[in-house]
Amino acid sequence: MNNVRIQELTNKSSKDITKLLSNLVEEGLLSPQGAGRGTTYILSDVFLELNKRYGNSCGNKENNLGNNKNNLGNKENNLGNNKDNLGNKENNLGNNRGNLGEHYKSQKSNTERLMEIARPAREKSRIKPDILRVLILTLCSDQFLTINEIAHYLNRDAAGLRKNHIKRLVENHQLELRYPHTPNHKYQAYKAVKNPIENRR
Repeated sequence: MNNVRIQELTNKSSKDITKLLSNLVEEGLLSPQGAGRGTTYILSDVFLELNKRYGNSCGNKENNLGNNKNNLGNKENNLGNNKDNLGNKENNLGNNRGNLGEHYKSQKSNTERLMEIARPAREKSRIKPDILRVLILTLCSDQFLTINEIAHYLNRDAAGLRKNHIKRLVENHQLELRYPHTPNHKYQAYKAVKNPIENRR
């Protein structure tokens, strides 16, 4: 999904959609792919995990992101139709309550925690490689993160991180792959190995 496509489906302005997408990325619910006008968005691991834990939705009539006037869709105008879209009258990305409930708050706290972990890198454009790798391992200590999520938290270029740090950490058995048999998997993600020395043997 991208800005232009959402404009076609919702008749909302590019500026409004850009703001909404930025908020969803900041909250960890969407992962950006690419840069500039060519940026596309996919559901993040955070969204998929919430979907896995709490059903095939991001919320319901009483509990989700947004409200009837400010969301990606409603009964008459959404990203699809009543049977096949990101939401409907009872289940969409926005309603009167304007949150995902307690589990969303918990996830938001996790996002804030990861932001705090990555703060040293976010505050400095240059940082020693060893320190940056420690930050990567710390971010991935309890969960799988995609390269775009890691880049977002560290405020770094995803391609540079993959080439100079992620690849080495994987080779050193310090990071494991979510899809080890498909290294170039579209949704590849990384998690820190608990006992990297033992795994080498």
